[in-house]
Amino acid sequence: MSPLQRDQGRPGTGSTLNRIRIGTRGSRLALTQAHLVGDHLRRAHPDFDIHYVIIQTTGDRLNDTPLGRIGGKGVFTKEIEDALLEDRIDIAVHSFKDLPTRQPDGLMVGAVMMRESPADMLIAMQEIDWKSLAKGTRLGTSSVRRRAQVNRLNQDVQILEIRGNVPTRVQKVLDGTCDAVIVAAAGIHRLSLEAPFMQLIPFDEMLPAPGQGALAIEVRRNDAAIKKLIGKIHHQDTADCCVAERAFLHALGGGCQFPLGALATLEGDKLRLRARVTALDGKDSLEDELSGDRNFPVELGAKLADRMLARGANTLLERLTRADEENMERVAQRSRELDSLPLGNKTVLVTRDEDSDGPLSNSLRSLGAHPICVPFVRHIPMDHSEEFGSALEKLNLYDWMIFTSYRAVHIIVENLQKQGKSLRNVLPQIACVGKATALAVDRAGGRVHLVPPQAQLSTLLASLLKEEARSGAKVFYPRADLASPILADGLRKGGMNVDDIIVYRTERIVGEGLTTASIAATGADAILFCSPSAVETLHDSFMQEQILSSFGNMVIGSIGPRTTEALEAVGLKTSFEPEERSFGGLARGLAEFYEKKAGAVS
Repeated sequence: MSPLQRDQGRPGTGSTLNRIRIGTRGSRLALTQAHLVGDHLRRAHPDFDIHYVIIQTTGDRLNDTPLGRIGGKGVFTKEIEDALLEDRIDIAVHSFKDLPTRQPDGLMVGAVMMRESPADMLIAMQEIDWKSLAKGTRLGTSSVRRRAQVNRLNQDVQILEIRGNVPTRVQKVLDGTCDAVIVAAAGIHRLSLEAPFMQLIPFDEMLPAPGQGALAIEVRRNDAAIKKLIGKIHHQDTADCCVAERAFLHALGGGCQFPLGALATLEGDKLRLRARVTALDGKDSLEDELSGDRNFPVELGAKLADRMLARGANTLLERLTRADEENMERVAQRSRELDSLPLGNKTVLVTRDEDSDGPLSNSLRSLGAHPICVPFVRHIPMDHSEEFGSALEKLNLYDWMIFTSYRAVHIIVENLQKQGKSLRNVLPQIACVGKATALAVDRAGGRVHLVPPQAQLSTLLASLLKEEARSGAKVFYPRADLASPILADGLRKGGMNVDDIIVYRTERIVGEGLTTASIAATGADAILFCSPSAVETLHDSFMQEQILSSFGNMVIGSIGPRTTEALEAVGLKTSFEPEERSFGGLARGLAEFYEKKAGAVS
């Protein structure tokens, strides 16, 4: 038997000769990083199939709790490491900065990918210097390290504790929640995100977290075959630098939520290691650096830590060590609270294109569920036409602007911002199909004039026709390419002049690690569909018997009749449709389904 063949006796267990199962968190950045590793492996081993297994971690589940209060010892890695130890995956991909310096028995870092920029990045709506920001300026960060180093150079800013994945944090600048945010540059680069002002922060002002910008591939220590396979994508220069930084962190006894920064760089055969430990209020800080032989990175990190401890670094870190222990009890308490909610301990697959802290995922999480995003479709902004540009230029000549999705709101807001405008000062009345869309308008500073009692296009149409009795009213309707024609056609029949312009298109995701094995590995209790397009992806991705065997026993939620019809066409029975066709309504509909099911059993 080949050394890569494993026991095939139970589903989802063991590698085959030509398959590697990659474990990852479900955020957009984590999946992008996992695919980056998978692409490198595929190039190194063209005959191998790459499967992606999404695993939710404690840190993902507690996304409503500030990172500084939930501790840093494995909150983003433990569940993935458990899957690795239990042979449910073959390798785990982590942001190296999130990986604790003490790994579980039986696991090790088998390879390190070439590092992206380790720097932090400042993001804002206009060019600024964060060191001279005025008193009360709102600067968002989720990191105690960044907070401490900001306070070190500017005591006037108001630091906002923000959670969420990288796109969510960037959005907080775009929608005005924060005046600026600081995030890792690597995440911005890997996701190709853009904002009006983006600037790398010099290392003299802010040293990064140990390992920031690098990806660690964790493996079982005794799995010689897998270690050999990933060896082909290992980058030794990055590994040497990160090992020195993490050795420094380990010697100080710190976790990823400690206010210390470290950066190692190669200078020929020498490693130069710089480090900074800063009090949370920024008023006390210790800095030092040391160079040594690149072949002894652990010794270099430990030696620099000893020097800084001798200078008093331990007094800056002692109270944080005690707080970290208290935080772990907060984690346990919050987990127990979530378990007691209506969807406590339920794992739910979200098939729409959103990050793991998107609107549907957050609605599910508020009810105690474990949402896992496995998007079957993606939505892509269009290269805007001359017609679109003309509509924005004459926006104030319209009587109504209609939004039927929060995604269209974001696209319009972004394009208005490029012109120095916003929804705050537009003249047309705004109508929205549902509460989530209306909330997106409200957060962008717009005023919603009309939301129908039911989140349906037909109800919105009736409400608009009743509201706008006169003919000839001008309507701007930015929409998706697959939007139903009911609304635009109905308004035209009612005598209105409608400019319905496609601002984003829907693309089905087929063959990007979406396999029955990866879906089964999630152990999902339910799956939620928000569009017929997502259902059509099933038809394109799997054979009929695979669809029935993989999804037939799950609770299946459908956002509305068209999606239900599509599910029936592929042989799947819908468990429920919510009365309110919104993301919140879909989550509550799932909770009500389980409540009725429990009542029927009792």
